[in-house]
Amino acid sequence: LVTQMRDGRRIVLDQQWRKPVALVINERSRSGKEAFAHGFKNLGIGPVVGCRTAGAVVSGSLRFLPDSTVLYLAVGDVEVDGARLEGVGVEPTRVVERPIPFSQGRDPQLEAALGELGDVLSGK
Repeated sequence: LVTQMRDGRRIVLDQQWRKPVALVINERSRSGKEAFAHGFKNLGIGPVVGCRTAGAVVSGSLRFLPDSTVLYLAVGDVEVDGARLEGVGVEPTRVVERPIPFSQGRDPQLEAALGELGDVLSGK
């Protein structure tokens, strides 16, 4: 990250998390979080665990209608690294469903992500 100050000075921040990390995604991951997941996966930063993201990436504009309803109108498409994520989403590297009604307070996606990190740390 390079910041150009008003006086012309440039500040370079080369800060990167260098420890093992996993990303949990699911069908509720939308918009910018999908772009983040796409980059995370393609750069090989760590395992991506969960289920496919929503595929809801386009930018939009709200239109308030006379009957008090709101229309969300897509006004711009988004491509990430030349790939269109709208309607497609991001597929995890390890698919783990999260059946909330049957999870009994557990989070199988988080547990799987922690297991993946444990494998990385133990050298598996």
